[in-house]
Amino acid sequence: MFVSNRYSKELLNQINTHSNIVQIIEKAVKLQKNGRNYKGLCPFHNEKTPSFTVSDEKNMYYCFGCHAHGKAIDFYIQYYKLTFVQAVEKLAQELGIDTHQSEDPGLTLLENIKNWCQTQFKLNHKAKGYLHQRALHSDTIDKFSIGFMPTIPINRLCKILSCSINDLIHIGVINPDTQKNRFSNRVIFPIFNSLNQVIAFGGRTLQEDFQPKYINSPETKYFHKRQSIYGLNFIPQKKDLIVVEGYMDVIQLSNYGIHNAVAILGTSFTTEHLQKLIQVASKITLCFDGDGAGVRASLKAAKMCLPLLGPNCEINILNLPDQHDPDSFLSQYSKSAFIELIDNSDDVCNVIIKNLLSKRDMSRAIEKSRYRQELKDHTDQIKDLDFKKSMMNDGLEQLYQRKPVAKILTNIQTSWIDEIIAIIICNPTILKTIEDTQIKQLVSYSIEDKPVRLLQIIVKKVLDEHLDSYDKIIKHCRNQSTQKKLAFLFKRGIQITNEQQQLELVAGIEKIGRYYKTKKKEAIIALSKERKLSQKERDELIKLIEEINYT
Repeated sequence: MFVSNRYSKELLNQINTHSNIVQIIEKAVKLQKNGRNYKGLCPFHNEKTPSFTVSDEKNMYYCFGCHAHGKAIDFYIQYYKLTFVQAVEKLAQELGIDTHQSEDPGLTLLENIKNWCQTQFKLNHKAKGYLHQRALHSDTIDKFSIGFMPTIPINRLCKILSCSINDLIHIGVINPDTQKNRFSNRVIFPIFNSLNQVIAFGGRTLQEDFQPKYINSPETKYFHKRQSIYGLNFIPQKKDLIVVEGYMDVIQLSNYGIHNAVAILGTSFTTEHLQKLIQVASKITLCFDGDGAGVRASLKAAKMCLPLLGPNCEINILNLPDQHDPDSFLSQYSKSAFIELIDNSDDVCNVIIKNLLSKRDMSRAIEKSRYRQELKDHTDQIKDLDFKKSMMNDGLEQLYQRKPVAKILTNIQTSWIDEIIAIIICNPTILKTIEDTQIKQLVSYSIEDKPVRLLQIIVKKVLDEHLDSYDKIIKHCRNQSTQKKLAFLFKRGIQITNEQQQLELVAGIEKIGRYYKTKKKEAIIALSKERKLSQKERDELIKLIEEINYT
């Protein structure tokens, strides 16, 4: 028998309704009567002019500066840094409400199905084989409660779960028109809300020729696609968030040790999603697939973000390299390469400015005028004065200082080491222009990072075997995934002059050198905490610090 101890919506509504929001907030914020509402300095961001409004009538608060908003439970979570459970229990205790007085039967049934599907997964070799093929670790499978829904008669399923067909229709498992189980013979991905309650399911068919491959539960009393965010319940400290397009991307990122990803579900990115994310994150990176649809979606999302820009949350946009999603990128490249893309992602204002510039011939006065008007139209949507002024200034500065610059080492579309590799495989003879001492140092560095190791191997092969073309390089490559990677880089090509290529190559070698020396310095410092350093080690540490800081 499966038991659910989750809070019902009725209970949460009861707590919020019976809480006096003005009295609760007055304990933390000095409020003054302002018409029908109360006003004060926002406790969630620094301000001199009050923009924090509390409505006794609506029993809620809202800040027009940072957009923090909510009811009593939300305030306890945000201001007192409590978990959801702690906030609910504290408020319920103060109000004399029993938090265990009732359970929602639909939520209990959804929880029961999740548990049963997890059991069925362990018994099904094909389902386990599929996830093994996707290289998912067992702890990742357990973390996301991944299961399997076998094909069995509906009456038998109802008997196992102690429910009726109508109960299963009510929660979206049974299609009311066909009276069939939507999720039969599918790997099951439970979808949770922020309270860690199961509210819906995603399913992936095990029949390769069957469409659609992925499905989600329909809209129900519990599941609303425009508001639901997959994975938010798995992130204990919601500081920086990566927003991806599907739950399999979230799972794969977690599998690689990146645990701060969330996903939207079966719909486009909405204002509701964004407002919810801003409440729980200090930085959001919207990560889109590297296809035409992903590029269009990223621009649409960037424009949607403009009215919500403010001091409490940084919002960036990342488009992955062409034809890649997070799963395929991580499989072909590495965790460090993905993190580098995230770290170098563009802010939303810059994404829009670049798009506006790319559409026009700025040698014509009329196009410059139209660009300035479009720029103003976009900045007018921004409520925050600092962001508004900054975007306008940046946009005009890029207009009048625009040059055809190719700066590879800050290209957000791919890892900078991959760009160095691309230069070499597209133009192998360029290595002859680099000083021998620099090449020898590059090859000699003992670095575990896979992209760097690949670069070292290619450089050594090109020089030792006198390889002067891409075709000759690829013939010496035995690893299939490496062949695909090199083919991808070669096909994309290099859009800069030989002189620029040489500058980038030298800069890349120097950057790797600094990385190697920094790691070596950190290792010696760590050693000094365990024992006294020898004179040789002390001399080496001083030398490394000088080389890192002054060369």
